[in-house]
Amino acid sequence: VTDCTAPIIVALTDGASQDDDTTVRWMLRGTHAHVRIIFITIGLHPTHENKIKSVCIRSENDVLISADGGVADLEEAWGQVGELLTVSEQIEEAGEGLSDDECRTLLFQ
Repeated sequence: VTDCTAPIIVALTDGASQDDDTTVRWMLRGTHAHVRIIFITIGLHPTHENKIKSVCIRSENDVLISADGGVADLEEAWGQVGELLTVSEQIEEAGEGLSDDECRTLLFQ
């Protein structure tokens, strides 16, 4: 994750969707192109995983976290999300005074 200022959506999904790839791509571009998406997946079929990776993961700013092992994995996934959001809060609080290198240091510590 390298974008320090983008809004973030956290999505909990099993990957199933009634929308086709074109519709999903359309929803994720334009005014939403700058939004970071953190996907937590549960019971994700490999076909759906490939679709999320190819259609929804648009850059290193988007994240896919698997929680297929039950409640413990789901709890761990939310912990990872919490860590990502906490870093985002630190970056936001630092504001424009934070250099790119300082931002990356916070993101990858």
